[in-house]
Amino acid sequence: MGKRLPYPTVKAALAQQWNVKGSYDVVTDDDYFYFKFSNEEDKRNNMEKGPIFIAGRIFVVKPWQKSIESQRKQIKSIPIWVTVYGMPKQLWTKEGLSFVGSLLGNPICVDEATTKKTRLTFTRICVEVENVANLPSTKKVDIGEDEPVAIQFEYPWKPQQCSKCGEFGHTEKRCGELKTVKIKRQPWQPKK
Repeated sequence: MGKRLPYPTVKAALAQQWNVKGSYDVVTDDDYFYFKFSNEEDKRNNMEKGPIFIAGRIFVVKPWQKSIESQRKQIKSIPIWVTVYGMPKQLWTKEGLSFVGSLLGNPICVDEATTKKTRLTFTRICVEVENVANLPSTKKVDIGEDEPVAIQFEYPWKPQQCSKCGEFGHTEKRCGELKTVKIKRQPWQPKK
């Protein structure tokens, strides 16, 4: 999302973030970075981690498929991290966390501290959302108690989203702008 980071920056950041048993190759084009893992377990583990943040930018890791080529520049949903406060202890299960995440969008994963229950003051859930403008700050949840419980949501980062076309990465003000750069190529000439 946003301005593309240089290849060496991404490669170095991933070498620090990814713990792999085998190796992986990285290639890129104008829009995407492509990864080919030598070890299937490495591929699965790194895709299950959810989105990656490098230099404040989000990288969404998904398996390649033909439809990706036709969807360039048409991102309609994006994963974001949500910090959840006031989570009832009854919901600190895989099903409960998934339920809370589904109140906002499509739950993807939780952070390690949430999984291991080493921090009980809040949870962090990664959720794929289609509209960041309508994300609630609180929701009441009926968990079978006398009264519904209020859960608070905090969003450490929200991407730009156009209110006109719904795509991520630009605002209504910049909607429809052509984002191509013309490069004038000089014919190659040997050095004298």
